Amino acid sequence: MRKIVIFLIRKKLGLKKYEKFRFVGQKTDAIYYFTESNIMKLWRNQTMLSGVSVNWLLDSDCKIQRYHV
Repeated sequence: MRKIVIFLIRKKLGLKKYEKFRFVGQKTDAIYYFTESNIMKLWRNQTMLSGVSVNWLLDSDCKIQRYHV
């Protein structure tokens, strides 16, 4: 079930697996990406599970910007 939810959220946001992104207006320099079954966060040279809420990801105010190096 988790994989399906992650897949649908990723499609809603128009992202591919492992495509890096940031949230518009976020206050940290963290970078996020989707795996097959999780949302990961890259911050201060560490990779960890993201604490982003599914409710936030589905909210119409949730805007992302793709991260380009």
